[in-house]
Amino acid sequence: MSSAERFRLRMRHWRAELGRTIDYLATRDDLPESEQEYNYLPRITQPVLMLNGRYDIDATPAAQQALSELLGTPADQKKKVLFEAGHGNLPRFQVEKETLDWFERHLGSATP
Repeated sequence: MSSAERFRLRMRHWRAELGRTIDYLATRDDLPESEQEYNYLPRITQPVLMLNGRYDIDATPAAQQALSELLGTPADQKKKVLFEAGHGNLPRFQVEKETLDWFERHLGSATP
């Protein structure tokens, strides 16, 4: 058996084991609801700046909006910026500008 075939076989076994593990965990009732993020987000009340990508494969715009709405921060202290980007490749200079503007608004000017 070649090394490529051994690798494919190992990956098939790994995937099967992972599937069995996920199936097993889904049957357990000892994962407390209190550990779900929707129980903690309403407790966050400080100003929040969310910088997201429209094409993020990990968090869709709908999921980003739901997270924003669950935050306990007052609406006038929340800002969500949606860039024409994916996950992890947000436009650097635009991110810096939004962040610095946010800091200046909520922390005050850096110059005396």
